[in-house]
Amino acid sequence: MQLKLMSVFVGIFILTACSPMKPAPQSSIEVAQPSPHEQAAAITFIGNPTSRIFHTSNCPYLPADGHRTFFTNRTEAISANYRPCKFCNP
Repeated sequence: MQLKLMSVFVGIFILTACSPMKPAPQSSIEVAQPSPHEQAAAITFIGNPTSRIFHTSNCPYLPADGHRTFFTNRTEAISANYRPCKFCNP
């Protein structure tokens, strides 16, 4: 009797181990990602907190990555007591 139960158990184990696995269900929730244009439009000016100068995002005189303050518009930078860069003239 015990041998018969063991062979049934082994048979079930082999069937489950060899059966193809079903793929995980795909989530139907889609997260909207902002386009690259929208991301660039969100931050248009980069300021240097040490010199209090702000630049356009493509200015060759941008501060190092660890020394940046971001502004969405010129008025915001000027009200934070930053002055425009004389090279890129934002």
